[in-house]
Amino acid sequence: MPPIDDHALQASLRSLTGQTEIEPFAALQHVIDAAHGLFGLTGAGMMLTDDSGDLRYVASSDEIGRELEHVQLDLGIGPCIDCVVYNRIVPAEDLLHDRRWPGLGERVAPHVRALLGVPVRLYGAPIGSLNVFRNEPSAWDESDRRAMVAYGGVVEQILAAAIGADRQSRLAEQLQSALDNRVVVERAVGYLMARLSVNEAIAFETLRRRARTARRKVAEVAADILGSSGG
Repeated sequence: MPPIDDHALQASLRSLTGQTEIEPFAALQHVIDAAHGLFGLTGAGMMLTDDSGDLRYVASSDEIGRELEHVQLDLGIGPCIDCVVYNRIVPAEDLLHDRRWPGLGERVAPHVRALLGVPVRLYGAPIGSLNVFRNEPSAWDESDRRAMVAYGGVVEQILAAAIGADRQSRLAEQLQSALDNRVVVERAVGYLMARLSVNEAIAFETLRRRARTARRKVAEVAADILGSSGG
């Protein structure tokens, strides 16, 4: 794929100016659609941490993007999850042959082969992911990464504005709870990493599965783990 033209990127970002003034979820959908259009991709999507401390699907460019997010949440693995857990960009050139996420490529092929996940941060804390994908194997160059980081910045502005404009809204409450729960979830993940001798992604998914099995919030289970460990 040819590099993304900087002039086209800046024009696209300027077109999103003022999105913080409209309904937040509509604004997030505008960002997804703009990123999809600029990249010339198969699709794009977004996940955010909910008020329980778990990741949830928020928006996508189409049904394929929606299914991609749901499959990753179902399996508990994938670039879109790892970029939040590790707080860094996570690229995948070909999911069908990537051993980091067993079974994911088979579930989403042939519609999704290459995927790039970028963490969405709020006040410095990762609380979601912005993702783009292609239906054929593909390397992600520096222009792809710069563009996604720029769009992630727009998303962060929208979320920060949602909190600042109306702290009584459902989204504002969700985001504030996500921030409040982030510390306890991270501490519980660290404890599970040491206790089970696993990496962050596996520890996070272990926490999520325990919460789902008990039908409780992730943050509540995290607090129980820390309480029982004396942490």
